[in-house]
Amino acid sequence: MDIRQNYTGMNPKTAVLAVGFDADERTRLIRRYLRRQGIEWIPVEMPAFVQPLGFLAGAAGFSGVNAVNLQGSIPEEMMVMAGFSDAQLDGFLAYFRENGIPGVPLKAVLTPVNAHWNALQLYEALKEEARMMP
Repeated sequence: MDIRQNYTGMNPKTAVLAVGFDADERTRLIRRYLRRQGIEWIPVEMPAFVQPLGFLAGAAGFSGVNAVNLQGSIPEEMMVMAGFSDAQLDGFLAYFRENGIPGVPLKAVLTPVNAHWNALQLYEALKEEARMMP
């Protein structure tokens, strides 16, 4: 099954929502790969942490919220892959392995469920999932 079937009606941009990445060589390599694949890199910084991920990804039916981030920060790298086909996702993850690029432990694919979450909620869910892994 193609993961894009999960996006029925949402139609997000094909993009990576990127939280907490430094402007270093590793990030430059990741961004260069994405640019060559026609995939947008969208940095998400603290003021936007309260916005729905679907809104940040440009998905249909999502709008921004009028809120101020008083909830906290995200002290680690996190990425959300939006609008990727199975082949794009496989290729992106393979790029890390094949080029010896350290991975991003906190990553997710945008879904109809998490599209309604903000970055802080996704961060907490991914951290909880990581804690439950052996």
